[in-house]
Amino acid sequence: MAEKNQVNGLPMTPAMRSKEDTAAGMGVSQCATCQHKWPGSARCWAFPGGIPETILKNETVHDAPFPHLHQEGSVVWTKRRPDWPEGVLMDDPSDPGA
Repeated sequence: MAEKNQVNGLPMTPAMRSKEDTAAGMGVSQCATCQHKWPGSARCWAFPGGIPETILKNETVHDAPFPHLHQEGSVVWTKRRPDWPEGVLMDDPSDPGA
């Protein structure tokens, strides 16, 4: 059984809460704090067709690419920078601040 501060046996990032809290409607999805999430949708650069529920609900920590979940490319969770617009791809050289 995973400890309260772990998801799938991995340590949680400070921006995440436990999957139990998220399931109870008390937690914050890791996607809500990710630079790559597209504003106003449950899509992002890694999952343009829709972010899988297992990631939205913090049941899977998005710290590695997941091709089996139909991820495109190698983008993973990256803490959103307050000085960049939401949804900007951090490794795109045309982005501000690059």
